[in-house]
Amino acid sequence: EGRGELLAELHRAYNEALREKVAVFTPTGRVLYLPRDATPLDFAVWNLDAEKGLRAEAAFIDGVEAPLNATLREGQTVLVHLHDGEQPPPLEWAGVHLRYLRTTRARAALVDARTRMLPQEVAVDEGRDAIRRELALLSLDPLLRNELGDEVLAALGRGALPVELVSGQLLAARLHMPLGDASYEYTGNSRMVSLEQAEVHRQSFMLVAEDRPGLMVEVVAVVRECGLEFQRFSAEPCGDCLCIMVAAVQTDCALRFGSLMHNLRYRSEPLLLQRIPTELTGEALDQWTNEPVPMMLDDSPVWNWKKEATDLVTQVTA
Repeated sequence: EGRGELLAELHRAYNEALREKVAVFTPTGRVLYLPRDATPLDFAVWNLDAEKGLRAEAAFIDGVEAPLNATLREGQTVLVHLHDGEQPPPLEWAGVHLRYLRTTRARAALVDARTRMLPQEVAVDEGRDAIRRELALLSLDPLLRNELGDEVLAALGRGALPVELVSGQLLAARLHMPLGDASYEYTGNSRMVSLEQAEVHRQSFMLVAEDRPGLMVEVVAVVRECGLEFQRFSAEPCGDCLCIMVAAVQTDCALRFGSLMHNLRYRSEPLLLQRIPTELTGEALDQWTNEPVPMMLDDSPVWNWKKEATDLVTQVTA
């Protein structure tokens, strides 16, 4: 198994070497050639040594502040600010959906750094917490994390095994749907899921966020950027300046839906975001409806919102 993983990594590195390059500039005018679609975080690792590059905290492209996972274009000038701390790089940088790191060199540097800086027990704890959040996001049985041994949890905590890939496998197995391609970037793909091209699986989500101008437009944009179409969409204001959105979409695989959920969480900063588990009935559905909620929603009737959301999307899938 270890030899197979090494060969796969060498294959990815070889493909990366053949990828089209983009030329970007350092603030001093030096040219740096990076694989196409590299990010400012990749730039930091390639331009500086890995230890310094993974201390990035902010990026500026052509003088304008940009996310660390922005896509670099030909001719841009990139400046990355570093922090002075010694903490390990964030685990979210290892993810397959938000794509902070798009080059093999930078991904390997992150895993090496977290492996070096995290004791085994800390890596296990971080892996356990990461899979707990994933299971909650996708409304999967939280006890599934107990089936993952310490070796797998440590790999999750170090970033060697992307937690989104594990949760995607669990979702695919639960709903009998394809996993998808872990190397494919589903966000930003203009090709829409078509009933004629692939078997379609209906999935739904509920999002609760502080109401603000442009929120609905942003959510719709994320859905479209993931190549998905709405089957049902409802957005209603409620007390305390909140907005509740319920949507049903059609997806071809678990990883595309996972990409949607992660990008919704990243872009809309919701107070609550969960897949609506229409496959549940009876006691299992009651447990999901009445599970603990974020502190910000302690005084809100979340259980009732979940019940109404489930009824709404069930009408679509019936």
